[in-house]
Amino acid sequence: MLAGTNLSLIRNEDGVDGRETIIFDARAERAFDKENERRERCRAQIEKLKADPALESDPVLLRWERETAPLSKPRMHDELEVVLTPADPAHVKERIAFAKSPKVGEMLGDPIKWDAEDLYGYARAFTGVPRSFFEQKRVLDVTAGGGSIPFESLRLGCATVANELNPVASVILEATLRYPAQYGSRLIDDIEFWGEKLIEKVALSMSPITLFSPLPPEEIAHLEMHCKACPEIVSRFMGPEFDQIGLLYARQVTCPHCGGEAPLLNTCWLSKGDGDPWGAAVIPDGKKRNGTVSFRTYRVKKGKGPFGEDPDRSTVSGGKGTCVHCGQGNRGRGDQAAGEGRVRTRALARPPLRRGGGALSAEAGQGGARAVLQERGARRRDQDGEDPFLPPAQRAGPRRARRGGADARRKLGPLGGHAPDPDRKLSAGE
Repeated sequence: MLAGTNLSLIRNEDGVDGRETIIFDARAERAFDKENERRERCRAQIEKLKADPALESDPVLLRWERETAPLSKPRMHDELEVVLTPADPAHVKERIAFAKSPKVGEMLGDPIKWDAEDLYGYARAFTGVPRSFFEQKRVLDVTAGGGSIPFESLRLGCATVANELNPVASVILEATLRYPAQYGSRLIDDIEFWGEKLIEKVALSMSPITLFSPLPPEEIAHLEMHCKACPEIVSRFMGPEFDQIGLLYARQVTCPHCGGEAPLLNTCWLSKGDGDPWGAAVIPDGKKRNGTVSFRTYRVKKGKGPFGEDPDRSTVSGGKGTCVHCGQGNRGRGDQAAGEGRVRTRALARPPLRRGGGALSAEAGQGGARAVLQERGARRRDQDGEDPFLPPAQRAGPRRARRGGADARRKLGPLGGHAPDPDRKLSAGE
């Protein structure tokens, strides 16, 4: 499995015959030796896990063992053909669940930290320019949702038809398919400009009810540890982060018994994944009448927070709400309050900071995505002078794929596929 920097070993990606090869030179030999060392470490973990009879025949463990068998070393300067295999995201999810299982943690002392080679092994589709196009193929997605499948189909040059009944998803689908095909990478600046406008408008409207605070000292310590390779950026994240779109919300009613704020929560979990679980604590102010609540986030270790908080706690169960102040239950009161307009929505918490996502990487991620688009676009335009984000048949305009879509749409009749009309121009306001 090739991953990360080893992908640069591949030669002849743009060859006429489409073959991809690796010349086994000194650089490839070093990568080969490191891969065998990695596999040896994996097999050591596998042997520990197989000591448990309950895990010995686990399908995930057996497949992992097969895929980490030692490799036979080629001769120097041999030409090795790169073999492409279908991705298996379902099995990757099984591996992630297996790594986090209590039995595995008990046997190894910690959850398994999968290497990139043992997970997906490929980058997200939109980050790369397609190397092959299938202009004679036709793709029909009758339940397209927001359009991720037909979007990739268009990028591969297929005649594409997408259908969706949900009106909200249909609007997203229209923008996902029509506008990139029509405008290509020229959309980047417009999306960023109007996105910032929307965020500013939301922030102005929400600022009275979304009070932000700086990171607590213990989280600053985690932040400094996470950014130890680049400590100069720590100060950028230590203050309040006025991120209106990075909030989680909870519905809330007023308790009819004590008049206190009663948040309606079916769980106090914020995040269970990525080996970094978080919860939210509901903190009453202690008043017997007209009490208020605040929220505090915490890291979950061994199923509990640092002060014994239970992330499985809920204030709503079976349609019955329980007041966090007086403990009184009110069956059906939440629905009645909603009908009378007395349900409020309030900010609960910011999603937790985590590696590779969340607040730590939001700014870098957005800028990075733009930089990748621009860099790849410049490189590809240097080669052929064309827009790199459209297949060859669509770079002068998406007419070809749209014409195929229109033909199929007429055949679908009442399904009404969302294939753009090749001769229709958008009017102002559409």
